[in-house]
Amino acid sequence: MSAEAKSARERLEGFAEHIGEVAILCRETVASLVRRPFEVRATIYQMESLGVRSMGIVAVTSLFVGMVMTIQFAWGLRRFGGLEYIPRVVGLSFVRELGPTLTAVIVGGRIGSGMAAEVGAMNVTEQVDAIRALGADPVKKLVLPRVAAAVIAMPMLGMFATILGIVGAMVVCAL
Repeated sequence: MSAEAKSARERLEGFAEHIGEVAILCRETVASLVRRPFEVRATIYQMESLGVRSMGIVAVTSLFVGMVMTIQFAWGLRRFGGLEYIPRVVGLSFVRELGPTLTAVIVGGRIGSGMAAEVGAMNVTEQVDAIRALGADPVKKLVLPRVAAAVIAMPMLGMFATILGIVGAMVVCAL
């Protein structure tokens, strides 16, 4: 076997092992949903961190994307006499695609990196091992509150982004 084939095989095995670890973490997270104690306080804290603290950047981005999209559609559709279709096109595109996508990208970039850094720092400073040593489940204490907060807050942020994108489009149409 050549060195390239061996390297490709090692990469494939590493990828399969990583996917397996992610699947095990997902299974443990779902299983920890029904075990007590319920980490309500940690989940609320994560919802504030993920949802409330992201509203500003989501609002600004969605508002301006709605405005720019309306201007661009008006510039393109003016030549064909389709200016009356702009509100419908902008509204549909925000409801179907842009609202959820913008929210996911913005929150994923802002909050996802922060969560990864926080848990990584806890792992380096052996806080995760300390949680295990005290008899608690680190998945229940660290992973589940973040996942639950994301499941609850992301749809609300998506609706918020959709509404503000449409409002931005309406502001430009009114001018």
